[in-house]
Amino acid sequence: VSGREKCQLDSWFAEVKNLGIAAEKGCFIRWPQSMEEKLLSHSDVVSSTTTRGRNAELKSTWENAMEASSEWKTDVLRLLQAYTERTDGSYIETKEMSLSWHYDAADPVFGHNQAIELHRYIEKIVSSSVVDITQYSYHRILEVKPKGVDKGSTILNILSRLARAKIVDVSKSLVLAAGDEASDERMFHALRLASGEEDEKSPYRRAAFSQTVPDNVRLDRQSTITCCVGRRPSAAKFYVYEPAELVRLLTKVVTDY
Repeated sequence: VSGREKCQLDSWFAEVKNLGIAAEKGCFIRWPQSMEEKLLSHSDVVSSTTTRGRNAELKSTWENAMEASSEWKTDVLRLLQAYTERTDGSYIETKEMSLSWHYDAADPVFGHNQAIELHRYIEKIVSSSVVDITQYSYHRILEVKPKGVDKGSTILNILSRLARAKIVDVSKSLVLAAGDEASDERMFHALRLASGEEDEKSPYRRAAFSQTVPDNVRLDRQSTITCCVGRRPSAAKFYVYEPAELVRLLTKVVTDY
C-alpha cells in the first residue's frame, strides 16, 4: 500500500505479475494477475485503466477503488500555489486524486506556521465531508486527499475483497504489515482492530476506532504482525531499526512460513 502514483509504481513493478499494489494510499488497486479475474467478478467496481510494462506482453490493470470526485482540487491548488509563492523552500506535489504541500526545505518555524494557516484556509473553502487534511509535522507535509482514503481503510478493503471472493481464508492467514511513515499508523491500527487487539496508546486511536472492520475480516491475533521500521512511538507491535532488517525478516517468512 503506497502513497505513490500509479505511473511510478508501474515503472518499478509492472513486470511483476503476481504482485498486488495499492497506489495513492488506496485510491487505485492493481491486483495480482493470478487473482484479478476472480476478484473483479466479485466487485461492483468497473472503472479501470491499463498500462504496459517494458515487456509488451505484460499488462497492469488498475482498478479505481474510489468513487470520490476531484473537483475540489482546482480551488485547493490555487491556494497552495499562493502559499508556495510566499514560502521559500516549499513546493507542491500533484497526484491524480490528491495534493501535498511540502515545506521541509522552508524555515522550520515559518513553514510550520504557514502549514497551520493553510490548513485553516482549506477547511474554509472545501467541506470536511469531501476531503481529509492531514499535517505530517515530522516529514513537514500538508496533504489533502479524498475523504476516507487511508492505508487502514485500504488494507481492510483488500482483506474483505479477498475473503468475499473466497481466495483466502483471512482468519487463518498470516498478515504482515510494515512501514516507516506516519500514514502507516492507520494500517497498524486497522489490523489490530481486525485481530481483536485493544490499543489505547497510539496517537491515532480516535481516528482508527472510527473505522469499521468488515464482518468478513476477522484475523488471528497470533498471525497478524505489525512492524514499524525505525524505533519510535507506534501502534505497531514490533519494530526493526532499518529496512535491511525488514528484508531479512521477509526472507525468513517466505522461507519458513
